[in-house]
Parts: sequence; structure tokens; C-alpha cells
Amino acid sequence: MNKENYFILQRTYIIALAVLVAWSTFAYYISEKIVRDQETYVKLINLSQKQCMLSQRTALYASYLYVTSSQKNRELLGGLLVSMKSDNQEIIGSIVSQNVKDFYTKQEGLEEQLETYIASLDTYMQRPSVIKLAVISAQSEELLPVLNQAVTMFQGENTLLVNKAKQMTFYIYIGTLLTLLVITWFLVRAMTTRKTEDEIG
Repeated sequence: MNKENYFILQRTYIIALAVLVAWSTFAYYISEKIVRDQETYVKLINLSQKQCMLSQRTALYASYLYVTSSQKNRELLGGLLVSMKSDNQEIIGSIVSQNVKDFYTKQEGLEEQLETYIASLDTYMQRPSVIKLAVISAQSEELLPVLNQAVTMFQGENTLLVNKAKQMTFYIYIGTLLTLLVITWFLVRAMTTRKTEDEIG
């Protein structure tokens, strides 16, 4: 093998190894990001499903409170209300996409509807009345399909994330395979060239 071929082969190996390191680093970064995003979406889906349940339970315990005036029911309703408030703040702070953020935060969006419902419950707990209870029941019924839509949106985005992860995994696989094929081709070429030179020599 002459000096020129040696340097070409050496440079090719260095480039190929650098590309393999780059693919490995990229694969690690993508894997970590996908895991983090998946954890976020699992949390968002669980919390939004919980909000659906809370919207129904708070309306139910509001009616219990009106009928019984029980301190226990008041405390249970208060606990559900606190959970609903904190979960809503956690959802707002964890939203990934602009589309869902707009769905929550735009005028008359889900966040505003939740705040209106929570304010109605706060007012009701101070002084229960049949009129306030009717308002809460109506708001709860209106809120449920919107909350279900939020769950659907989070699930849809999570599915897109999984599909994107599959595509990225395929691209990384193809890129790594092509890099290995290039290394193999140059190795075989170098061995063939050396064998030819030995035969001539």
C-alpha cells in the first residue's frame, strides 16, 4: 500500500468512527428526550383523566352537601376542590405543544372554564343554595366533554410521539448500517489494493 492510499484509508477510518460516535450520541439524546416526553404525556393523560372524574365527583358531593349539610361532606368537597386546583396548575405548567396550550389558555378556553367552575364551588361551599347547586351541575355537565377532549388531545400527541420515535430509530439504524458498509467497503478495497501491490512487487 503506497503512502497516498494509506492516508486516504486513515482519513476514511477517522471520519467513519466520528460518524459512528455521532450516531451513538444522537441515538442517546433522542432516547432520553423520548423517555422524558413520554413521562410528561403519561402524567398529563392521568391528570386530565382525573380532572374528568373530579368534575363529576365535586358536583355529586355538592349535592350531598346541600341535602345533608354534613361537615364531613364539606371537608370531602373541599379536598376534591384543592386537588382540582393543584392538578390544573400542574397540567398548565407541563403542556408540551402550542396547540393544547391554546386549547387551555385561549379566551373561554378550558383553563377559564375550570376556573369559573372552581369559583362557583368556592362560592357554593360558603353558602349552599339550590340555585347555586343547579349552576354547578350545569357547569359540570358542560365541562366534562371539554375535559374528555383534552384527554383525547394528549393521547393523540402521545401517539404521534411514539410514531416519531419509531421513525427516528429506523433512521438511526439505516445511518449506522450505511456507515458500517462504507467502512467495510474501504477495508476490502484497501486489502485488495495491498494484495495487488504485493503480487506486482
